Amino acid sequence: PNLEEFVKKLDFFLGIPLYIKEGESERRKLYGKFGDYRPKRYGVEYRTPSNKWVFNTEWYEIIFEGVERALKDKLPKKVINPSGMSLAIAKELGNEYC
Repeated sequence: PNLEEFVKKLDFFLGIPLYIKEGESERRKLYGKFGDYRPKRYGVEYRTPSNKWVFNTEWYEIIFEGVERALKDKLPKKVINPSGMSLAIAKELGNEYC
């Protein structure tokens, strides 16, 4: 699979749940926006989540399930209507997902 498509899936299955749990932060204005990644020799560095999950075992399940779903699942053709979620998320994701 191409990296951009995989990162979109990571945004959907991992980035959004973590954003909802973590909320808005100053960090996200400069680093960690949806779609942030860096190709690496070994694969991809997904840069959207903060490092809070490293220190909170409750978040491990969200991380591992999100990555697993991004690897296995397809993006839905139509996701949630933006009026049903935070405007900040809808703005970040743009029309690609909504």
